Amino acid sequence: MSTDFESILHRLESDAAFSAAELDAISAQIAPALTATGTSEASDAMWALVIQRRHTPSLLPLARNMQVRGDDWAAYVLCAIAFARGLRTPELRAVLNDSIAQLRTKFASATALVADPECEAKAKKLTVTSPEGTMTVEATVHAALALYTKGEYARADAACGAALAALPVYPDALAVAAVTLKALRRYPQAVEANLRAIWLAPVSPVAMSNLSSMMIALQRGPDAQRFAELALAVDNKRPEAWVNLAGALGETPGRAEAAARAAIKLLPANASAHLNLGNALKQQGRLDEAVACYREVIKLKPADQLAYQNILVTIQYSDAYSPADVAAEHFRFAERFEAPVRPAKPVFANDRDPERPLRVGFVSGDFRDHACSYFVEPLWAHLDKANFPLTAYSTKFGADDAVGTRLRSHTAQWRDVSTMPDAETADAIRNDRIDILFDIAGHTAGNRLMAFAREAAPVQVTWLGNPNTTGLKSMGWRLSDPLTDPPGAEKLYSEKLYRLPDIFCVYRPMIRHPERRGSEAYAPLPTPALRNGYVTYGTCNNLAKLSTTALRVWGRILARVPTARLLIEAKDVEHPQLRKAFLKKAADAGIPVQRLDLVGRDYAKQYLRYHEIDVALDPFPANGGTTTCDVLWMGVPMVTMPGDAFFARMGYSLSTAAGLTDLIAKDEAHYVELAVGLAGSISALNRRRLGQRAIVEKSALMDEARYARNVEKALRDMWRAWVAKKA
Repeated sequence: MSTDFESILHRLESDAAFSAAELDAISAQIAPALTATGTSEASDAMWALVIQRRHTPSLLPLARNMQVRGDDWAAYVLCAIAFARGLRTPELRAVLNDSIAQLRTKFASATALVADPECEAKAKKLTVTSPEGTMTVEATVHAALALYTKGEYARADAACGAALAALPVYPDALAVAAVTLKALRRYPQAVEANLRAIWLAPVSPVAMSNLSSMMIALQRGPDAQRFAELALAVDNKRPEAWVNLAGALGETPGRAEAAARAAIKLLPANASAHLNLGNALKQQGRLDEAVACYREVIKLKPADQLAYQNILVTIQYSDAYSPADVAAEHFRFAERFEAPVRPAKPVFANDRDPERPLRVGFVSGDFRDHACSYFVEPLWAHLDKANFPLTAYSTKFGADDAVGTRLRSHTAQWRDVSTMPDAETADAIRNDRIDILFDIAGHTAGNRLMAFAREAAPVQVTWLGNPNTTGLKSMGWRLSDPLTDPPGAEKLYSEKLYRLPDIFCVYRPMIRHPERRGSEAYAPLPTPALRNGYVTYGTCNNLAKLSTTALRVWGRILARVPTARLLIEAKDVEHPQLRKAFLKKAADAGIPVQRLDLVGRDYAKQYLRYHEIDVALDPFPANGGTTTCDVLWMGVPMVTMPGDAFFARMGYSLSTAAGLTDLIAKDEAHYVELAVGLAGSISALNRRRLGQRAIVEKSALMDEARYARNVEKALRDMWRAWVAKKA
């Protein structure tokens, strides 16, 4: 029987008491699994022993495991911690020496420094001159930290530079330099400074926590998690390390919630902890609690733009807010953040010829393996590049995976603006003479809406990334269609609506592995009810979209089909607290939880999970997006119901474009009838499933060339409107 490491992990992270003998026994149980399999579940459990339980004997097997995984920094630090706690075994020395040798090979620059045991004393005696005056190295670093805290990053950088010129091996100076360089978006130099600090002081948690924060900014979640854990292995009373761990655990919101609460317990006024707690609660579908967290952030930091944007994203999932409420919140955001930076009379040097080739720019942090690429790549592949040459402005540092490489091949110019502040980004776009600039993030991660607020291009368009208005007056257009935004929807937008004739997007499946698109594994299979003997309803949307109203309607469906089951795939539903909370929410909505299958999100099964579902249920008020397209392409019938805003009408639009209109419900009662009716004939359900992909692949939803022609016309129309307005 295999060991349930997930259960062990959650017990260790709970408030349960353990004796030293019990911890020794758990460590002995986990250690062989580390050696035999290197499973992440076993590794996570061992980390919990080291962090939450301060179990010193677990340091060595964990260090050995990290070394096997090639994580030499973790092995080095764990050995140093063990050494500091008095362990002196030959095996520990061997692991430490091996990790040092590997680090010197892989990180020659960072490990070139030689630690000076007199460094602290020298820092108190040596004097240096910086723009802040003549003082000791230690005082200069303290001054730099004070400047950093006040947001005076350039002055802080100068002070750190002076201190390090005098004493290059001073870890405190390197740590302050690193956070300052990060604030200046000089990411490679910041990482290097952090690594040097860790090399010189491996049992000091400051640099490790800082580096974890850096990895979060670079969207390198596993690295962020590991360095936060290393900081906590040294000192588990550091709130900033718990904050960083919460931020790194985005794919496991149950654990992220626990980490954020640990930070708040240590430092209740930590705004970042409340932000990360809100993010974890949002992913669990606890939307009111999430919004309360974001509002607490704003109380602590009134100018925190990210907290405002998280509110905007969260409330559109909730059935407690009307579309008018959501729009009003977006407009208030613009009043708060756009108005101070928007130019009164923007001036552009662009040639006003209405028929010339137009330079089109796209701004996003998602030009990579991301849901947006399912829709961006087919458009870019078919746009007329002679008349619409493309420039990509990537806001993510190091977006260089295979999907990003393919996207890059469609562009005339690829600009990395990840290190540029918003004002500089706007200037760069303006200097490139971009005619039409697309925002494809909205208020989601990686957005540069404040560059758009500065009028970076004559024509500015929002599309795709977030199903709502930006609220910005500087955003001229929103690309939409007649079904997601019917007549009268204009009142919900700050932008003008350009309604494409068929659909607001085009979909290309298997973006991660296009070579597998025709393989048998991804072909629609006979409906699973044929082998199961019962119908399985299901959804693979985020828990945030599973509103109480939707769950209540789904409960009515299960009541009408007493043999049916409901499958919900979501992140981290194995976490005991998360699972318990969601099961209560489902039960309160009338879903018999004994017929509910909660399965964890597995990205390797993005399409394969649909082999387990007979009928997909589109959530509401916020519908599925990419998941809906996946469902339809995999042949699974999907019941949907349009609401009163774009985010509530995507299922309607996507199903219509796919040529599948008979499962669009008029109201909740009709939604139930359609779902129940599909369970009435398994043979008919199977015929539908096996024939659906052919319909979808011939439809407007996947007609890439037709969609590109529609967008080209939209681009030309928008440009002509600007020329006419400015003439």
